[in-house]
This record gives sequence, C-alpha cells and structure tokens, in this order.
Amino acid sequence: MGIAAVLASERIPIGIFTSRVMREIEVGEAVAALAEVSLLTKETLDEGSPCISVHRLVQEVIRQNLRSQSTVPWARITISAPADDASSANFWQRWFRKRSPEGDTELASPDGLAQVAAFVALLVLEKLPHDYNDRYARAADPFLPHALRILDFMATQGPCAEIARRLLNVAAVLLQYRADFAPAERLHRKEVEIAETELGPDHPATGAALNNVAKLLRQLRRYSEAEPLYRRALAIAANDPQEPSNVYNCFGLMLHQSGRLPEAERLYLKALDMMPQTEDGGSLVRAEVTLQVCRAEIIIPSGFLSMINQGSAWRSSTPASLPSRPS
Repeated sequence: MGIAAVLASERIPIGIFTSRVMREIEVGEAVAALAEVSLLTKETLDEGSPCISVHRLVQEVIRQNLRSQSTVPWARITISAPADDASSANFWQRWFRKRSPEGDTELASPDGLAQVAAFVALLVLEKLPHDYNDRYARAADPFLPHALRILDFMATQGPCAEIARRLLNVAAVLLQYRADFAPAERLHRKEVEIAETELGPDHPATGAALNNVAKLLRQLRRYSEAEPLYRRALAIAANDPQEPSNVYNCFGLMLHQSGRLPEAERLYLKALDMMPQTEDGGSLVRAEVTLQVCRAEIIIPSGFLSMINQGSAWRSSTPASLPSRPS
C-alpha cells in the first residue's frame, strides 16, 4: 500500500508492482486480501489489463505514516557510479542494484515519503518504453496520471533530483502527445530549474532541458521565445563532447520552419558533421533528408515535423509532396 500512496488514487496498473517489489503471485494475494477488507477495489484498464483504485483517505493515512519515518527499508535505492547517458537503459541499472564494495551509496531522502516517491518513480519509469513515438504514447498513457502524482511528493535536491528530472521530462513529453501544452511547458521549465540549481547553468543536462523547452515552444510556433533558449543550449553543447548534434538539428528545424533557410542549412550541416559514425541509420537518413528539403527551399509544415521527430515515413516521403516556399 505504500507504493499506491504516492500514485493517483484511481486505475493504478498492477504492472507497476514488478518483481523488484514482490513476486507476481504475492501481488495477486495482496490485492485479494486488501480488496476483501475494502482497502482497494479491483478494476480493469481499457486495454484489458488489471488495475486497482485506492480511496484518497486511505492514501493520506499511509502518507502521514511514511512522513514520520526517516527511512523505509523496502524502498531503499542504491546509487552506483554516475551514468554518462541518463536517457539510456543504464539509467535503470544505475539505481536498481545491490550495494557493492566499490563504494555505492544509498539514496538520501528528506523522509520516508520522499524515499518511497523516488522508489516508485523508478518503478513507473522502468515500465515506460524508451522510444518517443505514437506507440510509446499509447503504451504509456495509463501511467501518466501516476507520474504526475508522484512529482507532488518527490524531493528535487541531491541524488533525488536526477530521478525527478527524468520523470518531469517523460511526463512532459506524454502531455505533448496529448496536446496538453501548458502543463507540459510547466514541467519542462521545472526540469530546467532543477538542472540549473543542482548541476549549474552550463551543465550538459541543463542544456538538454533548455532544448526540451525550446522544442515545445517551436511546436507552438513561439519562435521568438524558443530562439534564446536554443542559443543558450548551443553555447552549452559547444563544450559537450557527448552528443551536441541534437541541439544543432533542433534549432535548425525551428529556423527552417520559420523560413530562415540559410541559417537552418548551416545548422543542419553542423549537426551532420558532429553526428557520430555509430549513429543509427534512421537518424542519419532523417538528417540528410531534412538538409535536402532545406536546400530545395521548401518550408517544413508543422504536420511534417512529427514525421521528423518520430522518424516515420521518411523513405516514402519526397520533397515534391511538400508545399513550396512562399514567394
């Protein structure tokens, strides 16, 4: 019930309760026992998978109990060496592991409630696919209200800040797929705020967060607001050896969409030049096609941008199918 206390009260997917918490048979037995005493109700999600709902008063009682504890043994999280790429599968491996003699340390939280929130955030994040596309959004949809609720209880300082930033980013992207742009923007800006406070204004994670806000503003055609964020992200990316090509390409898309084709072409070329040779073929194809569309003096309409971002329909799309640049 401690896990359910930091989630939305209704339609909690049973899939959140993974083997990291208890075995599947134990989950079934626990749900049956709690339903028998009316502490929860068993329901079904739209796609047919099981879920539960818990009364808000029951959740509040459990949260008060968790706040009174300095630590919760079952929700301990061990931190291994920092991951270079927090967006990769290594992100989950970094947190969910046993303490090792090499110096791994336990995640520090202000109280038991914040500790449980961080633990459950990782459970929810681990259930979500890594690809940002329509299929990702549909699969992740049942988890969105729970991701948003967890954020109400998470600490945003110290080691918890990295988990909070990741959850903010995922929730914001899902809101964008729903066209809920105002709350998505708030979450992205909160991600920037945490990165600046915890890591500094020139840290690559801060640059990535700025790029996320700028991409949303570009999607809304708020170009004058997006441009200074892109320029700041570019300044940070210039000193980041990891993967600055994404920022150059995203800024190029904004300039391209707003009709500033020569500037867009320069950024596309820079992005291609910086793209590692190990980059997957789809990314290289998208970058090349976008450059050629720009050189053909064709403005990318907003509907076509979704194909760029999702990497779909590139091989079947041609510049001839796009509107010409206005004279």
